This record gives sequence, structure tokens and C-alpha cells, in this order.
Amino acid sequence: MQTLSVLSACVMAAAITGSIASAQSTFATVIAPVWIWTPHNADVVLFRKTVRVDAPIARATFSLTADGFFTLYINDARVGQNVSWDDARTIDVSRFLREGKNVIAVRVDRKRVNNGFIFNGSIELQTRARIEIKSDESWVTSSAVTPQWTRIDLDDSLWDHAVFHAQIDDFAWPGTAERIGYQPPRPPAPQPIGTSGTDALVTGLLGDRYRRFIKENRNPISIVPVAYLICNKVEESAAEFAGCNRHPYLNGLSVNSSFRGKFIVFDFGRDAFGHASLRFEAANEAAALVTVTSGEDLAQLLDPQFYEPHAHSLTRAPQQEDVYRAARYLAIALGDDVPAGRLYVFMNFQAYPVVNKGFFASSDPALNAIWLTAVETVRVNMQGYYWDGIRRDRALWVGDLLEEARTNYYSFGDLALVKKSLFNLSLYRGSEHQVRAQLGIGNANWYLTDYVAKYVSAVAEYYLFSGDLGLVRDLRPVLSDQLAYLGAHEDQNGLIIIKNDPAFPDTDWSSSNRYGESTYQQLVYYKALRDGAFLMGALGDAGRSCRCSGKFV
Repeated sequence: MQTLSVLSACVMAAAITGSIASAQSTFATVIAPVWIWTPHNADVVLFRKTVRVDAPIARATFSLTADGFFTLYINDARVGQNVSWDDARTIDVSRFLREGKNVIAVRVDRKRVNNGFIFNGSIELQTRARIEIKSDESWVTSSAVTPQWTRIDLDDSLWDHAVFHAQIDDFAWPGTAERIGYQPPRPPAPQPIGTSGTDALVTGLLGDRYRRFIKENRNPISIVPVAYLICNKVEESAAEFAGCNRHPYLNGLSVNSSFRGKFIVFDFGRDAFGHASLRFEAANEAAALVTVTSGEDLAQLLDPQFYEPHAHSLTRAPQQEDVYRAARYLAIALGDDVPAGRLYVFMNFQAYPVVNKGFFASSDPALNAIWLTAVETVRVNMQGYYWDGIRRDRALWVGDLLEEARTNYYSFGDLALVKKSLFNLSLYRGSEHQVRAQLGIGNANWYLTDYVAKYVSAVAEYYLFSGDLGLVRDLRPVLSDQLAYLGAHEDQNGLIIIKNDPAFPDTDWSSSNRYGESTYQQLVYYKALRDGAFLMGALGDAGRSCRCSGKFV
């Protein structure tokens, strides 16, 4: 039996000031306007933003939208409104602004479970200076509709600061950037971020280029392949590549008649999620007809269950695919009449903007690789919410959130996306007031007893790392309902029962023929009771805390 190497170094903090509990949101690194909301659960939300103008105004334009609908006021004057989130409005507000102090006030009425407000404004001064106004955490918010809340002299110093809710083009509101006239900055020039081969995970992810990539991560960043393979496809029944020869990808790929009928497989050295971009430079300006597929390994490139084939006619103008791809590899099948030219490929990588604040290193390469794999997996799954995976569901599942948030706390120390995920899960409830198991797969009303317990634990761990008692207080009715739901499913022994109902399992990925008193389910329930006692104690509810404690003592 092989003895595990002794750790030469355990978890090391990297440039952390104070504890993770005091880590600031990475929201400030986002250049684009983002969806914001109140830190509380409310159907009517008020927003205010004070803007000081120190010169005459030449022109001012505000673009905004909200889910469900907004009413905009400037300096106590009603300016405009919309009827739904996809009814974004761009308004010339020059006549409503003045030199000195100005107050933008917005009322948002929620019409459905989604909620958010986003704002993109620009004030051009006669001095040619420009004031850009974006929706961010500098806005203040209240859910109490008070008289004269739009007035410029209202004291809003006790209002809450808005919280980050979603990136500009979150999957709940596709196309927002175009609707509010936001033009993202041009992505940086494509740069490789790692090496290929079996050592890619360690040498690539710990190398200087990768550290630079992490430091400069924004939405999006361009990633070029680290290598390409020239392959032949064998008979259709085998569905596999043969005769692949690997070459480093440097500055594009020269293509000639010898490539006709072959597959070019581009290897990015790591999984990425985003849009692939391609262009082809032919000496005679001819177009190249190609078909693109993608996969996390070579087998997936030819498996109809996984690949997403798209045909393109490539020219000198970069062509970005309109399909999201989650892949390490792109396979491009060249047409039989492809002209000579140069083929360029890169991926517009999309992820929630976080930076490494902690890392792990040991004398055991296998442990290092496990750590790096976990961190990268969580990073690419941090999208509009904590997704379960970038390829398949692309949904927020309670069980996946619990595990991914744990990695985040020790890797990135980000709190905003965890808070958003927990809050939105609380809005979807079943007939017994239990939280839904997932968000993102249409209206699939799946409820899992173990996920009800894990939701309580996820809130407790968020509070442990953030100290955010405000969210716990807002979620108190939800937490009470989850503990009551679990208690109602006990048997005479005080244990959670798994029903014999394959259509509605109580445990995620459980076998349909296993029911009764599951050891796993009791462990999850036990932790939820401990975490429930912890949360109720923090809220000052000693009685409820004792009742939870009494069940596991």
C-alpha cells in the first residue's frame, strides 16, 4: 500500500486582508452595468442615486429596464416608465438635469419571480467631459414606499445599499446589453494561458500566465488554443478519430489543399464556457465552408449526444458563434473546396469575475491537481448563479450550490453570488412550503427532501463565512418552513422516511427501489438540525434553537 505524502504546506492564504468573512464583493471589478436589487424580499423596491454635475450639460441619455416594470423620476419629476423587462427605454433627460446635485429615483414593481433593475446612463458636459452612471452597489434602496421619496432633499442615509444580482446578460434576461445600449469593451488580445499534455493542470494553472489571467479576469476574456491536431475520422460506426498529429498553435494555422476532408481539432488546454470566434484569411478573399463541433474530450466531438454542429462560411471578418459552447476541444471539418489561407480560432471565455484569494499546495502532485481541478470547476460554473455544470443542465441545484460555495469560500471569498443564489431559491416553494430543488430547467417542479435539508445548511454556512445576519433574518420564515417540512416527514423513530415513489424521489440520484430509513438521509437531516439551531440562536430565538437541538442531543 502506497503511503500518502506528508503535506509540506497546507492551505495558504494569499493576499487576504482580514478573514474571508470580511472579503468585499468582487462586484467593483465589473465594468458593465449589472442587475441590482434590494437585500430584502419585496414586491415594490425604490432606488436612488445622487449625481453631482459641475458644468453645463450638453446632452444626457438614460437607458434602463427592470423586471417587472419601472417608473423613473429625476429631481422629483416623473420622466418615464416601461411595462416589462424586455421593454427597455432610452430617454433623453437633458432638460430634467441641472448643475449641482441631482437625484435619480426609480420605483420597480415586481410582476414575476425574477427581479432586478439595470441602468446605463451618460451625461455629456459642455466641457466635453462625460459622466457615466451604471447600476451598481453605490445605489441605495428601500422597500418602504414613503411620501416624497423622489424629492432631492430626502435624507436617504439610512437606506440600504443595493446588492449585486446578476451580470448584464444573465440567462434570465438575454440581450439586455443591446436593449440598454451598452457596448462592452473590446476583449484583450488572445493569449494562451497554459501548456498542453499531462502536466497542463499543474504547470499551466500555476504558471505566471495563468496568474495574470486570474488577476485580469473580466467578462469576457479571449482564450486561444494551445495546440491543434490534424485528424482523420474512421468509419461512421466507430465514431472516433484516427491518425491525429499534435502541433503547437502559434499565430493562426496555415491551411492548404492537403487539409481538405480532414478534421482540425483545436485544444484550449482546459474547459471553457463561452462563444467560439473564427475567421479565415484567404489570399483571393474566398470564403471557407466549415462545420464546427465541440467536446470536453475527443470522443464527445463525434458523439451526437454531446456535440453541437454548426456550419459557417468564414471570411476575414471575425465570426462569433451564437451558440454557447462548454468545451476543451473544437473540431473543424473543412469542406472539399477549402481555399488556401490562414485559420484563426479563439474562445470568448465567460465567467463570474473573481480572483484567487487562497490556494493549496503540497508535496503530492495528485492532491495539487485535485485542488486545481476543483477550483477551476467551480470557477467556470459561477455564471448567473452557481450552475451544476456548464455543459448539461446549466441550472442552480441546491446540492451543487452547497458544495461549490464551500470551494468558493476558501478559494475566492466571494459572497454576492452565494447570497443571490440562496435568495432566489427561497422564492420557489412547493405545496408544503419546501424549496424547489433547482432553478433554470424551465418550470420543472422537483422537490427533494435531502435538498430541503441542504438548503438550511447552505444558509448556515453562508452566515458562518459572511456574518450577514440580514439575509438570515429575511429568510427566517423560509428556514422555519424547511425545518417544519423535515419534521413532518419523520417516522415514529424520529427518522426521515424515504417514500417508495420513483416519480418523486426524496433523495437526489437515489435508486428507485431503496426506501425507508436511509442512513444518508439521517446524516443530512442531523446536520440541518444543528445548522437550524445555529441560525435560530443567531436570530435570538432560543426556544426554536432548543427545539432543534433537542432532536439531535
